[in-house]
Amino acid sequence: MTVPLGDFGSGIDTETIINQLMEVEARPLRQIQIEINESRTRKAALERLGEILRHLDEAARDLHGHRAAFDEKIATSSNRDIVDVRAGKLADPGTRRVEVVQLVSSHRISSDRFEPDHILPEGKFTIVVNGESQEVNFRGGRLSALAERIEEEADNLVSAIMVRADANNYVMILESKTRGEKGKISITGDENFLRETGLTLVRLNENDIENNIVFTDRHLHKYSGKENQIALDGSFHVLGSGRSLNVRGTMWSEFELPVSESVNSQTILEFNMSYSEAPAVDTGPSDIMLGPDGKINIKGVELQGYNVTRVNPVAPKDKSMFDSIAGIGIISMDGNRVERRYPIFDTSLERQSIPIGRDFSGRKINRIFFYCNDGSATFSDVRIINEADTGLAWKNEIAKAEDAIMKIDGIQVSRDRNTELDDVIRGVSLDLKRASSEIVEIRIDIDIDKAVAQIRKFVDAFNFYIDYNRDLVRVEIVDKPGDGQQGDRGPFAGDMTIIQIEDVIKRVVNAPYPNLVENQIRILPQMGISTGRINASWENIRLGKLIIEEDELRRVLSENPDGVKAFFGSDTTGDNRINTGMAFTLEETLKQYVGFGRNLIAIKIDSENETMRRSNERMARKQEQLKTHEERLRAKFGRMERAVSQSRNQRNWMDQNMRQDR
Repeated sequence: MTVPLGDFGSGIDTETIINQLMEVEARPLRQIQIEINESRTRKAALERLGEILRHLDEAARDLHGHRAAFDEKIATSSNRDIVDVRAGKLADPGTRRVEVVQLVSSHRISSDRFEPDHILPEGKFTIVVNGESQEVNFRGGRLSALAERIEEEADNLVSAIMVRADANNYVMILESKTRGEKGKISITGDENFLRETGLTLVRLNENDIENNIVFTDRHLHKYSGKENQIALDGSFHVLGSGRSLNVRGTMWSEFELPVSESVNSQTILEFNMSYSEAPAVDTGPSDIMLGPDGKINIKGVELQGYNVTRVNPVAPKDKSMFDSIAGIGIISMDGNRVERRYPIFDTSLERQSIPIGRDFSGRKINRIFFYCNDGSATFSDVRIINEADTGLAWKNEIAKAEDAIMKIDGIQVSRDRNTELDDVIRGVSLDLKRASSEIVEIRIDIDIDKAVAQIRKFVDAFNFYIDYNRDLVRVEIVDKPGDGQQGDRGPFAGDMTIIQIEDVIKRVVNAPYPNLVENQIRILPQMGISTGRINASWENIRLGKLIIEEDELRRVLSENPDGVKAFFGSDTTGDNRINTGMAFTLEETLKQYVGFGRNLIAIKIDSENETMRRSNERMARKQEQLKTHEERLRAKFGRMERAVSQSRNQRNWMDQNMRQDR
């Protein structure tokens, strides 16, 4: 048990004496703590210096290579509701004139209208979109069941949705999932089923080429071939602005095509035809018949009368003279004259189709002849169709499969999309919003604002470093010794390493950099960046901070962007690798201070860590020594206290005995 000193009754304040002695002995400990705090402050300052230098390094990297903004372009549209635009580095400055003729559209077709409970027959067909095909096998049922079946079997090609057309009927709409012309829908298969649903009517593929015939009097002549063997006593007339040709009586008319038409194996001739029989012909009386006698009484006078009947028979036409009432024929003058007649036996069908490709494939046809042997035949909407394959024509086409069409400076181009059109104008991406006859001006300029922002970022980073580094190496200025205060000194005052970093960076930034461009910019002041304007004070210039004259900088960037770009980083060896320039050189220089691995800042931080470690060890040893010393002092003073106490007790005993003896 430790007994506090002073409890022995010596009368001496030994506790205060010991504390004072220990205070003197602990002075080296406080000095060690001061050294630790200084090392901790220097370490924090170095870490902050590293962050600032890395920020400066990043700002320098942004000024050369692919990250630099000197090649950046900005695009503006005179009407963004029609065309929106973005520009990249490869865009050429200038103005382009754009007209949006049409937007891309997806192919959409619909079925006929059906009541909800209408039952469709079964059918098998194939849907083809952009070269991909999918077979659909429908077992019959409602229109909604057909839509569901198509969604199951061909959902990668088309979407099938049901739409209520009116109060009692629905339609099914098929929409291609591929936009533009390549997204055209083609269906082959059970034609009776497809016609029943209203999806198709006649064969007419997306690649068919149509030639619509327009009749003119100067191209019409009487037939001159060998097919006709009877006398011609009729007439022909052009009707409906050339859409129709009427042949009356016995007449064969030959129409010469203005341009010869090439025929392939799938070529068909389509036309409408209406026919009316010839009226009865009166040939004169041939027989008189007497009816029963009759009497007429007129004012009392009775007259004998007779009932006379006249019979006028119609002169019948000898139909054995021809094999058909009407027909059509093809004449080819390709090398030698070849003709083929196609009689029409069923005149009740309005739309007729003749597969002339089977007879004239590989030849050119020059003439078409039309004939009528009796009555009146009218041929209209005649067209020659060169089919590329066996596709089917749509009965209910809602929207055609069309590419986007635009005119760039008067040159027409088409694409299969409306947005992100980055292959029309070099370095420019277009978004088409709507079709319009308005000419939209697209202007491409250098993005000066972005370049100025990058340069300003570098200048701000450089100036911030200068200010911070000045605080690190600041020394107090006094008129006489003792006037200065410890707080006026920076943590690295007199540290030549930190001082030299600033000197090296300043030399790199302010050095000249020759390059290979025609209009060279060699130093910063040539672009309006300097350490001070003309006639600026020496104090401002001495600080070394950079100042931007923005108007001058913008002018140089506008007039000489290549010179500015080459100043910050350029290739002078021809190997397409940047090897010189202020920003490039500064980045290379900063690697020794803040680069990966054992850079200079990291080494100094490690040094401060080592100093703190050693100081902590010294402090621990000193604390152990102080503890031992205090224990010794307390032991010594304890013995002294006991000796004094014993002496005092002995004296008191002697004084008491002497008083008793008296």
